Amino acid sequence: FLDISTAPMEIEEKWKKPIKAPLGIYVWSILVILRFGIANFISYVITIRDAEGELYLPVIIVSLSLCLFSALAALFAIFGENAGRIALIILGPLNIIWVLLLVLPALLGDDVAEGKAAVLVVIQQAFLSLWVIGMVWYFMTTKVVEYYKQNG
Repeated sequence: FLDISTAPMEIEEKWKKPIKAPLGIYVWSILVILRFGIANFISYVITIRDAEGELYLPVIIVSLSLCLFSALAALFAIFGENAGRIALIILGPLNIIWVLLLVLPALLGDDVAEGKAAVLVVIQQAFLSLWVIGMVWYFMTTKVVEYYKQNG
């Protein structure tokens, strides 16, 4: 038996032209891979190497995992997976918050040199957060959401 109520929708979906991936998906995803994947990974490794045994293992694991997951989410987004888009929307701001949490002890500490360096990091993160807001906004636009929803 044929269900007449869903038949027009099935026919309409077969005739719909697939939506091409907007160019911005590739641009934003590659920027995320470069900034939050590779650049953050390198900076964390340099910080870990230069630290004189004062880092906690959970901080190291979370920092490096955040880089890995951000890069993987961007790759999934490039390949049209909605889970990658959602992960980017979550992990972008989380990258900013994580760095701010890492410099918080230096901001609250007594060492003036560390405090100055921490203030510079906070200023850098403020500018980077504008970039992240733009990325999150783009991945939530109607055109981009429609592209990801067509894939399932």
